[in-house]
Amino acid sequence: MKRGIYLFVFLIVFILLFSFISAVENESNKRVVIQFKKESPHFFTKSSLEVNKENFLKKISSKNIIKNFSDKFVVELSAEEFLKLKKSKEIENLFLDKKVSAFLQDVPRIINSSQVKDFTIGGKNLTGIDQTICVLDTGIDFNHPDLINKMKSCNIDCLGVSCIENCSVSDDNGHGTHLAGVISSSVGIFGIAMQSSLIGVRVLDSSGSGYLSDLDAGILWCANHSEEYNISVISMSLGEGLYDTTCDEENPLLESVNFASSKNISLIAASGNNGNYTHISSPACLSNVVAVGATTKSSEIVSFSNRNSLTDLFAPGVYINSTFLNSTYAEKSGTSMSTPIVAASFAIMKQFFILRENQTKHSLEIKELLQQTGLSIYDSSSKFNFSQVDLLSAIISLDISPPNINLISPEDNSQILSNYSINQTFECNSSDDIQVRKMKFYLWNSTNLVYSSEINSSFINITLEIPLGNYSWNCHAEDYKENSSFAESNYSLYISQDFFYNTNIPIVNLISPSDDYESNSSNITFVYNLTFQPDNCSLFVNDLQNLTSNNLTEYENNFSQEFLEGNYSWFVQCSNSSTKVNSSKRNLFITLYNSSNLSFVNPSPSSTSSSGGGGGGGGSSSSTKKVTTPILQNDFSTIRNSSKIIINSSKEIINKSEDNLLKFKSPKLTGNSIVRGLSKNKFSVLVYLSIIFFTIILFFIQKKFRN
Repeated sequence: MKRGIYLFVFLIVFILLFSFISAVENESNKRVVIQFKKESPHFFTKSSLEVNKENFLKKISSKNIIKNFSDKFVVELSAEEFLKLKKSKEIENLFLDKKVSAFLQDVPRIINSSQVKDFTIGGKNLTGIDQTICVLDTGIDFNHPDLINKMKSCNIDCLGVSCIENCSVSDDNGHGTHLAGVISSSVGIFGIAMQSSLIGVRVLDSSGSGYLSDLDAGILWCANHSEEYNISVISMSLGEGLYDTTCDEENPLLESVNFASSKNISLIAASGNNGNYTHISSPACLSNVVAVGATTKSSEIVSFSNRNSLTDLFAPGVYINSTFLNSTYAEKSGTSMSTPIVAASFAIMKQFFILRENQTKHSLEIKELLQQTGLSIYDSSSKFNFSQVDLLSAIISLDISPPNINLISPEDNSQILSNYSINQTFECNSSDDIQVRKMKFYLWNSTNLVYSSEINSSFINITLEIPLGNYSWNCHAEDYKENSSFAESNYSLYISQDFFYNTNIPIVNLISPSDDYESNSSNITFVYNLTFQPDNCSLFVNDLQNLTSNNLTEYENNFSQEFLEGNYSWFVQCSNSSTKVNSSKRNLFITLYNSSNLSFVNPSPSSTSSSGGGGGGGGSSSSTKKVTTPILQNDFSTIRNSSKIIINSSKEIINKSEDNLLKFKSPKLTGNSIVRGLSKNKFSVLVYLSIIFFTIILFFIQKKFRN
């Protein structure tokens, strides 16, 4: 019975060994990864690892060594050499160095990163600032206009014995350059993290092929230089094989991946393009790697994308336009294109946590956040719900506080004096943990809301015409998570009537007419100028206010007025809010001739009468009477002139009558002769009496009007 069991075990081991040897013998020599034991079977003064490596070197030629890691070699062996080494006590594991290959801009819109780049925290936009991403691929053409100044170092060439910085090496395939543009381009197109830095690590040759050992070396280089270059993310759009469960066991990349993860570097890898919905490729299947599948631009699982329960996140991977060789652009499809989108998203999230909380989040926390906030997509083939990255939703989900409002102008309890409506500018702004989405301005009077206005901004500057009254105002802000708030309290604004007093004392200077001015015209213009402009000025005639003007200058001002014949006194009085000032007084004499026109007269002229006495001299008196309303009448000069003509004519008639009476004298007068004489001059006497009567009437009319 025991012999049968031993025989069965022997056959199983033989079959497995034969299968491995057959695989090795498909070609004359194979690349093999030899991992050494870290504990020696014997005690030595040197470390057991070093002893094991030294013992191993004695068994093979050094020319067979392709890469020399700290705990392993990559060697090229024949089948016969492989069989000998398989039995070596120094060796922990033997792995075939399998080949890996590459998996081949509306993307920002699809994953909502275009809005995120405008978010600012601490004065910095969320664009990947201070984040460096290692792109493990075919290298990067940093001469492309979109990628100039993105280079953190020259390309790191890991295709040789060890990884070295080689400034003469570029991208001779284009795949790596395309991935770099998806992450960080910023001229012709815009990457997801367009202000991030890049390091191109060359682990694939010009055909897009390489070995796991080259990839292993590239991961270790990035991990070892993470502090020097601030490397936070490793992007791997490549892989090999198909795995339906985690592939940590017996995976040559496990140690380097875990080492990088321990330095809080996020490792992102493509799931592969085999169209398999039960298996994904390595290194995406490693537990410390984020596995990425591809969707269409309409957010559906694309048929070529590998996916299973290990696939963590999805991103667009069809016809992705990005940078290419010779300063051009190209559209590529594949999970390779989806991977740098997710890698850049991790860089944005890491920048966010550093800026807002001054802390770094572990890759697992970021992965779970992106899964929870992403767009859920059901895959009918695998029967799983997957999450497509939504960077905006992830950022917004972290906003737990309402915006802060700052009322800027006018200040609280501002008082403005005015006699009219005013144009008032209101200013306020807001800040938020993430980003303010919109603001709204409110203005109330003592009873109602009188104005409101909304704007998609974090700042309001609005000018309104508002009348006298008491007001209160405030601003309201809302962030993208719909957290909202007003300022802590309303600000008050009082617009009151202006009671300002002009304390400057005006000085009035009369220009014309001059004092004692005589005029033959009824229209007189009074001219004056001012020092310290008053509120108003008035013309006074015979001490009565006549005309007032508010339209004043410090240059010449004037009044115009119609007058009747007569003697007048005049002056100008000017006033401000606190005082009144009179100019000097002047006299004016108006004499009108041959004027028969009718005119409006206001005010009435003064009338002066004089009387004299013997011995004691003479005296005079004058009186002024105001006519309250204008009157229409004949010009007094016409009346006076007519009276003079009548009186003179009367004198001539009287003189002639006397002459006629003398002619009738005779040496001997009798009563009859006298009667006859008078009868003959009857007509002349009547005329004479009529003239005397009419003259008396005219005299009283004239006197009445003068009074």
